[in-house]
Amino acid sequence: MAAAQRSAVFVCSPQARGEALCASLAEAGFSSRHYPAFSIEWLPAVAPTKTADCIIVTSPNAVIGAQRSGLALPKNQLYCAVGKGSTQALLDAEIPAAQIQTAATPGSEGLLALSALQPKQAIHAWLLTGEGGRGLLEQVLPTRKIDFSRIASYRRLANQDAAALKQCFAEPDPILAIASSAEALDNLAAISDAATSAKLENCHWLVSSPRLGERLNQHWPTASFTLSKGPDTESFVAACQAWQQEQH
Repeated sequence: MAAAQRSAVFVCSPQARGEALCASLAEAGFSSRHYPAFSIEWLPAVAPTKTADCIIVTSPNAVIGAQRSGLALPKNQLYCAVGKGSTQALLDAEIPAAQIQTAATPGSEGLLALSALQPKQAIHAWLLTGEGGRGLLEQVLPTRKIDFSRIASYRRLANQDAAALKQCFAEPDPILAIASSAEALDNLAAISDAATSAKLENCHWLVSSPRLGERLNQHWPTASFTLSKGPDTESFVAACQAWQQEQH
């Protein structure tokens, strides 16, 4: 366990989610440095006039934001959830488990592999998500005869505190870094100075989808990364432990 304690992990998730992840990492014997790369601003979510044949959920925050707006989530509808976190948020919203299909692999690719999003005839979907992003879904869904209405229930506000980011990389430098959103990587790249950027590139990253790995290497071409099984806390902690074991 002493070896694990020397492995500092850089976490850039939003405040509450990042704190929960850091607490779980501490239980597993890892220290952590937390820089919330963005905060969440809730938006009014208005139900489209067109009834959905299925509802696509791209994050737990999408569900939370919808509930905060008072948007009624139909309980007899089919839901496509991007991962375990989104599924749990739907269950917390009292959506029956039998009505939820959960992607086996993270990201938009996993969602697009679900049987509900490979219909034999034209359907209409609600895309319950945040503001911006999800370009792959918006590109592919129409090619499958899936018309959709986008419901943005939150937006991400970038953290511009470059000094706080720099402090996260005070010696000893973090060895691992965790990312579950492209927006977080974009913000880190935008505000880091040359020295901090070099340290970000020197970390081994744990990312929740292949597309995040691609975005990581757009910013830091030599950065190494491993895919976690999902964007949830349990998957990231397991990925840290697996990496630690590989080092021995």
